[in-house]
Amino acid sequence: MDALRKLLLIFSKKKVLKGEDRIQNVEYMNREALLKRQISIFGRKSNPIMIFSEEDIALMTNNYNKSNLIDDTRTDKVGELRKFGFDEQKYLRSSSTRKMKPMSFFAYDHDTKVSLYKGTLNGRPVVVRKHDSPGFYDARETIINSIVTLSNVNHKNVIKILGCCLETEPPIVVYDLSPNGILLDHLFGTKGHPKMSWKDRLRVAAEIADGLNYLHIGTHVPVIHCDLSPPNIFLDESGTVKIIDLGLSVPIVAVGADSESVVGIAGYLDPECVRSGEITVKSDVYSFGLVLLQIWKSSSVGDGMEEGSSEQFREIAMRCLKKKGEERPEMKEVVQELCRIKKISP
Repeated sequence: MDALRKLLLIFSKKKVLKGEDRIQNVEYMNREALLKRQISIFGRKSNPIMIFSEEDIALMTNNYNKSNLIDDTRTDKVGELRKFGFDEQKYLRSSSTRKMKPMSFFAYDHDTKVSLYKGTLNGRPVVVRKHDSPGFYDARETIINSIVTLSNVNHKNVIKILGCCLETEPPIVVYDLSPNGILLDHLFGTKGHPKMSWKDRLRVAAEIADGLNYLHIGTHVPVIHCDLSPPNIFLDESGTVKIIDLGLSVPIVAVGADSESVVGIAGYLDPECVRSGEITVKSDVYSFGLVLLQIWKSSSVGDGMEEGSSEQFREIAMRCLKKKGEERPEMKEVVQELCRIKKISP
Protein backbone atom coordinates (compact mmCIF):
# COMPACT_ATOMS: atom_id res chain seq x y z
CA MET A 1 0.00 0.00 0.00
CA ASP A 2 2.85 2.38 0.75
CA ALA A 3 4.18 1.94 -2.78
CA LEU A 4 0.72 2.64 -4.22
CA ARG A 5 0.37 5.81 -2.13
CA LYS A 6 3.75 7.03 -3.38
CA LEU A 7 2.74 6.35 -6.97
CA LEU A 8 -0.55 8.24 -6.53
CA LEU A 9 1.36 11.14 -4.96
CA ILE A 10 3.71 11.32 -7.96
CA PHE A 11 0.79 11.41 -10.40
CA SER A 12 -1.06 14.02 -8.35
CA LYS A 13 1.98 16.31 -8.55
CA LYS A 14 1.95 16.02 -12.35
CA LYS A 15 -1.58 17.39 -12.71
CA VAL A 16 -1.96 20.64 -14.64
CA LEU A 17 -1.66 23.58 -12.31
CA LYS A 18 -3.56 26.82 -12.65
CA GLY A 19 -2.94 30.46 -11.77
CA GLU A 20 0.00 31.27 -9.52
CA ASP A 21 0.76 27.61 -8.85
CA ARG A 22 1.16 26.96 -12.57
CA ILE A 23 3.42 30.01 -13.01
CA GLN A 24 5.56 28.89 -10.09
CA ASN A 25 5.79 25.38 -11.51
CA VAL A 26 6.80 26.65 -14.98
CA GLU A 27 9.32 29.04 -13.46
CA TYR A 28 10.81 26.24 -11.35
CA MET A 29 11.17 23.96 -14.39
CA ASN A 30 12.76 26.75 -16.45
CA ARG A 31 15.17 27.69 -13.67
CA GLU A 32 16.15 24.05 -13.24
CA ALA A 33 16.76 23.60 -16.97
CA LEU A 34 18.74 26.86 -17.13
CA LEU A 35 20.96 25.89 -14.20
CA LYS A 36 21.63 22.39 -15.51
CA ARG A 37 22.56 23.66 -18.96
CA GLN A 38 24.80 26.33 -17.45
CA ILE A 39 26.65 23.87 -15.24
CA SER A 40 26.98 21.25 -17.98
CA ILE A 41 28.74 23.64 -20.37
CA PHE A 42 30.31 26.50 -18.43
CA GLY A 43 30.58 25.13 -14.91
CA ARG A 44 30.62 27.88 -12.31
CA LYS A 45 31.71 30.59 -14.73
CA SER A 46 28.71 32.66 -15.76
CA ASN A 47 27.82 36.24 -16.57
CA PRO A 48 24.73 37.50 -14.73
CA ILE A 49 21.57 38.35 -16.67
CA MET A 50 18.35 40.01 -15.55
CA ILE A 51 15.24 37.94 -14.74
CA PHE A 52 12.00 39.68 -15.72
CA SER A 53 8.41 39.01 -14.76
CA GLU A 54 5.58 38.73 -17.29
CA GLU A 55 4.46 42.20 -16.17
CA ASP A 56 7.92 43.60 -16.94
CA ILE A 57 7.74 42.18 -20.48
CA ALA A 58 4.26 43.61 -21.02
CA LEU A 59 5.51 47.05 -19.96
CA MET A 60 8.50 46.83 -22.32
CA THR A 61 6.33 46.03 -25.34
CA ASN A 62 3.29 48.13 -24.41
CA ASN A 63 1.37 44.93 -23.81
CA TYR A 64 2.63 43.39 -27.07
CA ASN A 65 1.24 46.24 -29.10
CA LYS A 66 1.05 45.41 -32.81
CA SER A 67 2.88 48.64 -33.63
CA ASN A 68 5.90 47.19 -31.78
CA LEU A 69 5.89 43.98 -33.81
CA ILE A 70 9.08 43.57 -35.85
CA ASP A 71 8.57 40.10 -37.25
CA ASP A 72 5.92 37.42 -36.79
CA THR A 73 6.98 35.22 -39.70
CA ARG A 74 9.82 33.45 -37.91
CA THR A 75 9.58 29.85 -36.77
CA ASP A 76 11.62 27.69 -34.45
CA LYS A 77 12.06 24.11 -35.51
CA VAL A 78 11.43 21.81 -32.58
CA GLY A 79 11.63 18.09 -32.29
CA GLU A 80 13.83 15.52 -30.64
CA LEU A 81 16.57 17.97 -29.65
CA ARG A 82 19.71 17.09 -27.66
CA LYS A 83 19.06 14.10 -25.47
CA PHE A 84 22.26 14.15 -23.43
CA GLY A 85 21.95 13.97 -19.67
CA PHE A 86 22.95 17.21 -18.00
CA ASP A 87 23.84 15.56 -14.68
CA GLU A 88 25.57 12.46 -15.96
CA GLN A 89 27.83 13.63 -18.75
CA LYS A 90 31.05 15.45 -18.18
CA TYR A 91 31.96 17.92 -20.89
CA LEU A 92 35.61 18.45 -21.70
CA ARG A 93 36.98 21.04 -24.05
CA SER A 94 38.99 19.63 -26.93
CA SER A 95 41.07 22.61 -28.03
CA SER A 96 43.41 20.55 -30.19
CA THR A 97 40.94 18.88 -32.56
CA ARG A 98 37.88 21.08 -31.98
CA LYS A 99 35.74 18.12 -32.99
CA MET A 100 32.85 16.21 -31.53
CA LYS A 101 32.15 12.50 -31.73
CA PRO A 102 29.65 11.26 -34.33
CA MET A 103 26.08 12.41 -33.76
CA SER A 104 22.67 11.51 -35.07
CA PHE A 105 20.55 13.66 -37.36
CA PHE A 106 16.76 13.72 -37.57
CA ALA A 107 13.83 15.54 -39.10
CA TYR A 108 11.96 18.19 -37.13
CA ASP A 109 8.53 17.31 -35.83
CA HIS A 110 6.94 20.75 -36.23
CA ASP A 111 7.45 24.50 -36.26
CA THR A 112 6.59 26.91 -33.49
CA LYS A 113 5.79 30.49 -34.36
CA VAL A 114 8.04 33.20 -32.95
CA SER A 115 7.33 36.93 -32.72
CA LEU A 116 9.90 39.69 -32.25
CA TYR A 117 8.82 42.95 -30.61
CA LYS A 118 10.54 46.28 -30.24
CA GLY A 119 10.54 47.51 -26.68
CA THR A 120 12.18 49.83 -24.20
CA LEU A 121 13.77 49.15 -20.84
CA ASN A 122 14.50 52.29 -18.85
CA GLY A 123 14.72 54.21 -22.13
CA ARG A 124 17.01 51.60 -23.67
CA PRO A 125 15.90 49.95 -26.96
CA VAL A 126 15.43 46.20 -26.69
CA VAL A 127 14.00 43.32 -28.72
CA VAL A 128 11.68 40.81 -27.07
CA ARG A 129 11.47 37.29 -28.48
CA LYS A 130 8.23 35.48 -27.67
CA HIS A 131 6.91 32.08 -28.72
CA ASP A 132 3.29 32.14 -29.85
CA SER A 133 2.91 28.36 -29.60
CA PRO A 134 3.51 27.65 -25.90
CA GLY A 135 3.81 24.29 -24.25
CA PHE A 136 6.58 22.64 -26.29
CA TYR A 137 9.31 21.15 -24.12
CA ASP A 138 11.71 21.13 -27.05
CA ALA A 139 11.21 24.85 -27.60
CA ARG A 140 12.26 25.36 -23.99
CA GLU A 141 15.43 23.37 -24.64
CA THR A 142 16.50 25.49 -27.61
CA ILE A 143 15.71 28.76 -25.81
CA ILE A 144 17.54 27.71 -22.63
CA ASN A 145 20.50 26.74 -24.78
CA SER A 146 20.45 30.16 -26.47
CA ILE A 147 20.16 32.00 -23.13
CA VAL A 148 23.08 30.13 -21.60
CA THR A 149 25.31 30.50 -24.66
CA LEU A 150 24.58 34.20 -25.19
CA SER A 151 25.06 35.00 -21.51
CA ASN A 152 28.64 33.79 -21.82
CA VAL A 153 29.68 35.60 -24.99
CA ASN A 154 30.65 39.22 -25.48
CA HIS A 155 31.33 40.42 -29.01
CA LYS A 156 30.10 43.42 -30.96
CA ASN A 157 28.85 41.21 -33.81
CA VAL A 158 26.96 38.69 -31.68
CA ILE A 159 23.65 39.80 -30.22
CA LYS A 160 23.78 40.60 -26.51
CA ILE A 161 21.23 39.14 -24.13
CA LEU A 162 19.91 41.35 -21.32
CA GLY A 163 17.72 38.81 -19.60
CA CYS A 164 14.72 36.54 -19.80
CA CYS A 165 11.33 35.79 -18.32
CA LEU A 166 11.08 32.33 -16.79
CA GLU A 167 7.40 32.59 -15.85
CA THR A 168 6.30 31.63 -19.37
CA GLU A 169 6.46 28.36 -21.22
CA PRO A 170 8.78 28.53 -23.08
CA PRO A 171 10.83 31.45 -21.65
CA ILE A 172 10.77 34.92 -23.23
CA VAL A 173 14.16 36.40 -24.13
CA VAL A 174 15.14 40.09 -24.07
CA TYR A 175 17.98 41.27 -26.31
CA ASP A 176 19.99 44.49 -26.22
CA LEU A 177 19.29 45.63 -29.77
CA SER A 178 17.96 48.60 -31.69
CA PRO A 179 16.90 46.64 -34.80
CA ASN A 180 17.27 47.81 -38.37
CA GLY A 181 16.10 44.72 -40.26
CA ILE A 182 17.65 41.41 -41.25
CA LEU A 183 20.54 41.09 -43.70
CA LEU A 184 18.29 39.90 -46.55
CA ASP A 185 16.26 43.13 -46.48
CA HIS A 186 19.44 45.17 -46.98
CA LEU A 187 20.89 42.87 -49.65
CA PHE A 188 17.80 43.12 -51.84
CA GLY A 189 16.54 46.56 -50.79
CA THR A 190 13.22 45.36 -49.36
CA LYS A 191 10.95 46.52 -46.51
CA GLY A 192 11.96 50.15 -46.97
CA HIS A 193 15.72 49.59 -46.80
CA PRO A 194 18.01 50.84 -49.59
CA LYS A 195 19.98 48.18 -51.41
CA MET A 196 23.34 47.70 -49.76
CA SER A 197 26.43 49.08 -51.51
CA TRP A 198 29.38 46.86 -52.38
CA LYS A 199 31.53 48.65 -49.82
CA ASP A 200 29.00 47.90 -47.07
CA ARG A 201 28.72 44.30 -48.25
CA LEU A 202 32.46 43.85 -47.74
CA ARG A 203 32.21 45.37 -44.26
CA VAL A 204 29.20 43.24 -43.31
CA ALA A 205 30.85 40.04 -44.57
CA ALA A 206 33.96 40.78 -42.49
CA GLU A 207 31.82 41.48 -39.41
CA ILE A 208 29.88 38.21 -39.77
CA ALA A 209 33.18 36.34 -40.14
CA ASP A 210 34.63 38.09 -37.09
CA GLY A 211 31.61 37.21 -34.95
CA LEU A 212 31.70 33.59 -36.07
CA ASN A 213 35.45 33.37 -35.48
CA TYR A 214 34.90 34.70 -31.96
CA LEU A 215 32.36 31.96 -31.24
CA HIS A 216 34.85 29.35 -32.45
CA ILE A 217 37.97 30.46 -30.59
CA GLY A 218 37.28 33.52 -28.47
CA THR A 219 34.94 32.33 -25.71
CA HIS A 220 35.62 30.42 -22.50
CA VAL A 221 33.93 27.37 -24.02
CA PRO A 222 33.86 27.88 -27.82
CA VAL A 223 30.69 26.97 -29.67
CA ILE A 224 29.58 25.99 -33.16
CA HIS A 225 26.62 28.12 -34.26
CA CYS A 226 24.96 25.34 -36.34
CA ASP A 227 22.26 27.66 -37.67
CA LEU A 228 24.01 30.45 -39.60
CA SER A 229 21.85 31.82 -42.43
CA PRO A 230 20.84 35.29 -43.70
CA PRO A 231 17.58 35.41 -41.64
CA ASN A 232 19.70 34.93 -38.50
CA ILE A 233 21.84 37.98 -39.18
CA PHE A 234 20.45 41.33 -38.02
CA LEU A 235 21.77 44.84 -38.50
CA ASP A 236 21.39 47.44 -35.77
CA GLU A 237 20.57 51.12 -36.28
CA SER A 238 24.23 51.89 -37.07
CA GLY A 239 24.43 49.06 -39.63
CA THR A 240 26.55 46.80 -37.41
CA VAL A 241 26.07 43.05 -37.80
CA LYS A 242 24.43 41.10 -34.98
CA ILE A 243 24.43 37.30 -35.26
CA ILE A 244 21.34 35.89 -33.55
CA ASP A 245 19.62 32.55 -32.84
CA LEU A 246 22.13 30.41 -30.97
CA GLY A 247 19.43 27.99 -29.86
CA LEU A 248 20.96 25.13 -31.87
CA SER A 249 24.57 25.96 -31.01
CA VAL A 250 26.85 23.19 -29.79
CA PRO A 251 29.79 23.60 -27.38
CA ILE A 252 33.14 22.54 -28.84
CA VAL A 253 33.72 19.74 -26.36
CA ALA A 254 34.40 16.04 -26.34
CA VAL A 255 31.31 14.14 -25.24
CA GLY A 256 31.03 10.75 -23.63
CA ALA A 257 29.65 7.55 -25.10
CA ASP A 258 26.16 8.92 -25.69
CA SER A 259 25.64 10.94 -28.86
CA GLU A 260 23.94 14.27 -29.33
CA SER A 261 21.28 15.04 -31.88
CA VAL A 262 22.29 18.07 -33.91
CA VAL A 263 20.18 19.99 -36.36
CA GLY A 264 20.31 22.95 -38.69
CA ILE A 265 18.47 24.75 -41.44
CA ALA A 266 17.92 22.82 -44.67
CA GLY A 267 20.00 24.29 -47.49
CA TYR A 268 22.65 25.65 -45.13
CA LEU A 269 23.76 22.33 -43.60
CA ASP A 270 27.25 21.09 -44.37
CA PRO A 271 26.78 18.03 -46.65
CA GLU A 272 29.89 16.39 -45.18
CA CYS A 273 28.36 16.82 -41.73
CA VAL A 274 25.12 15.17 -42.90
CA ARG A 275 27.02 12.24 -44.43
CA SER A 276 29.40 11.56 -41.54
CA GLY A 277 27.25 12.60 -38.61
CA GLU A 278 30.17 14.64 -37.30
CA ILE A 279 29.94 18.38 -36.79
CA THR A 280 32.98 20.66 -36.52
CA VAL A 281 33.75 24.35 -36.89
CA LYS A 282 34.16 23.67 -40.61
CA SER A 283 30.40 23.07 -40.73
CA ASP A 284 29.91 26.72 -39.78
CA VAL A 285 32.47 27.67 -42.41
CA TYR A 286 30.34 25.95 -45.06
CA SER A 287 27.19 27.80 -43.95
CA PHE A 288 29.15 31.05 -43.97
CA GLY A 289 30.28 30.32 -47.53
CA LEU A 290 26.63 30.16 -48.59
CA VAL A 291 25.98 33.49 -46.87
CA LEU A 292 28.96 35.00 -48.73
CA LEU A 293 27.64 33.64 -52.01
CA GLN A 294 24.26 35.25 -51.40
CA ILE A 295 25.91 38.59 -50.56
CA TRP A 296 27.93 38.35 -53.78
CA LYS A 297 25.17 37.15 -56.13
CA SER A 298 22.68 39.81 -54.97
CA SER A 299 25.10 42.64 -55.82
CA SER A 300 25.66 44.40 -59.14
CA VAL A 301 27.78 47.05 -60.83
CA GLY A 302 25.14 49.56 -59.81
CA ASP A 303 25.95 48.84 -56.16
CA GLY A 304 29.55 49.93 -56.74
CA MET A 305 30.89 46.41 -57.23
CA GLU A 306 34.50 46.41 -58.38
CA GLU A 307 35.67 43.52 -60.55
CA GLY A 308 38.91 42.76 -58.72
CA SER A 309 37.49 42.67 -55.20
CA SER A 310 34.35 40.92 -56.45
CA GLU A 311 36.34 38.00 -57.89
CA GLN A 312 38.45 37.65 -54.74
CA PHE A 313 35.27 37.72 -52.64
CA ARG A 314 33.74 34.93 -54.73
CA GLU A 315 36.92 32.86 -54.44
CA ILE A 316 36.74 33.03 -50.64
CA ALA A 317 33.11 31.90 -50.76
CA MET A 318 33.99 28.93 -52.97
CA ARG A 319 36.86 27.92 -50.68
CA CYS A 320 34.43 27.87 -47.75
CA LEU A 321 32.13 25.61 -49.81
CA LYS A 322 34.72 22.89 -50.49
CA LYS A 323 33.22 19.41 -50.18
CA LYS A 324 35.80 18.27 -47.64
CA GLY A 325 35.92 20.18 -44.38
CA GLU A 326 39.69 19.84 -44.14
CA GLU A 327 40.02 21.82 -47.39
CA ARG A 328 38.00 24.77 -46.06
CA PRO A 329 39.79 27.67 -44.36
CA GLU A 330 39.57 28.48 -40.67
CA MET A 331 37.38 31.47 -39.85
CA LYS A 332 40.44 33.35 -38.61
CA GLU A 333 41.93 33.14 -42.10
CA VAL A 334 38.63 34.19 -43.67
CA VAL A 335 38.48 37.28 -41.45
CA GLN A 336 42.00 38.28 -42.50
CA GLU A 337 41.23 37.82 -46.20
CA LEU A 338 37.97 39.78 -46.07
CA CYS A 339 39.59 42.62 -44.14
CA ARG A 340 42.38 42.74 -46.74
CA ILE A 341 39.86 42.94 -49.62
CA LYS A 342 37.93 45.61 -47.78
CA LYS A 343 41.07 47.75 -47.42
CA ILE A 344 42.10 47.56 -51.06
CA SER A 345 38.62 48.03 -52.45
CA PRO A 346 37.93 51.63 -53.62
